[in-house]
Amino acid sequence: TQLSEDVSAQILAEHMDIHHLGGEADHDRALTTGSLRLGYQQWNFVASYTYIHNDASDPDEGAEGYILQISAGYLFENGIGIDVGYQRSDEENEVTKRLGALISYSKEF
Repeated sequence: TQLSEDVSAQILAEHMDIHHLGGEADHDRALTTGSLRLGYQQWNFVASYTYIHNDASDPDEGAEGYILQISAGYLFENGIGIDVGYQRSDEENEVTKRLGALISYSKEF
């Protein structure tokens, strides 16, 4: 959605149910994700959060969890883009943190 000449926004919501995860009859998983992307001129800012709900007989597999991601980037006039991002997740009682960078090139023809 174009909010003004320079500002745009996109919202995403998704819910996914997986029954019998990995073929296990007593393990179901649901993931609910929400994200927001804001654009300002050549800049982009994105944040997303995924909530993980496990329903399993094994307590280790039945843990709740989440994935949080944020990123920002800039697209230069020559088609080169630079983005950096951070992710923190807590899945199956294991916390991980990641930092990443992306350099891209795009050209219309």
